[in-house]
Order: sequence, then structure tokens, then C-alpha cells
Amino acid sequence: MSNSKQAFSADGYLVDQNYTEEYKYGHFISNFNGCGWIAMFNLLKAAGKQVHAEDVHRGLAEILPYAGFLGTPLKTMRRYLKQQNIAYDEIKGKRKINSAIAGYSCGILRFLRKKELHFVAFTRVDDHKLRFFNVYDGKEDYICTMAEFLADKISSFPTVVSFLIKK
Repeated sequence: MSNSKQAFSADGYLVDQNYTEEYKYGHFISNFNGCGWIAMFNLLKAAGKQVHAEDVHRGLAEILPYAGFLGTPLKTMRRYLKQQNIAYDEIKGKRKINSAIAGYSCGILRFLRKKELHFVAFTRVDDHKLRFFNVYDGKEDYICTMAEFLADKISSFPTVVSFLIKK
């Protein structure tokens, strides 16, 4: 990845989707529709798995339906988590996610913001704060509470969906 300095944080998380144009993901390139595989890579890393971005990209690209015209469907994310033997809880809705978050160390959120569906991964910083990756320009590597994150212009429709991994 030639833009790795810009795409990755110092500790190896993929934080800026804008620099992933080298990765074709279905019909498109990843800087357009790669948030699903990027979030999955960051989740697996946060969960302590030894992963490489290229392997996660390839694994999800192989099972990506509709040539990526619909991004990464939730069903595809579930399938990949199962293939990786990752135990997770799927929780839907802003209130339910915010109420449950204390029991989890990391996860992925799928949400609508400014008319775009987007996946982001996060990991726990302390008892209250979470570190979110690849949120949007200016918030590529962002620390806040779940309540603060969900209050940042994130729509309740369609429902916010999370894949959460226990502490």
C-alpha cells in the first residue's frame, strides 16, 4: 500500500479510507466503498487477532455480493465474522447499543450519516471512552463516549446496527 503512512495510524489501525484507492472492492475502489472491510480489519486487530489488511480485504471481496454496488451488506459482515470464528453480539438501535456498550471491548457500527451508510470500528480506551477509526474527514482516529458518537448527526433510520465483542 503506497499511501500507508496516511492510511494507517502509528499503531497499525486503518484510519483513513481516502488512501485505499489501491484496493479494488467489487466494481469500485475502496476509497469509495471499502468501509466494511476496513472496519472488519480494525475490529479483528482490536480483538487481538494477528491480521493483515490485504487478507481481510481479499476475504471480504471474495464473498461481496452485487459487485459491491450496495457496499458491504450486514449479511456479508456476519458471514465473515462466522468464518473467522469471532463470537459477537448483534445489537440494533442507538439506545440499546449505548445501554449495552459497557460490557464490550470493541465492535463495529453501521449507521447512516449525511445520506451515506458507513461502517466504523472502535476499541475501548477506558471505562467510558472509545476510539473510533475511519469515521469521516477530520475524525479518522477519534476518541469519545458512545453517547457522544451516536449524537453526532447519526440518523436513527435505518437502524444503527452493531457487532460487539465482549470484554
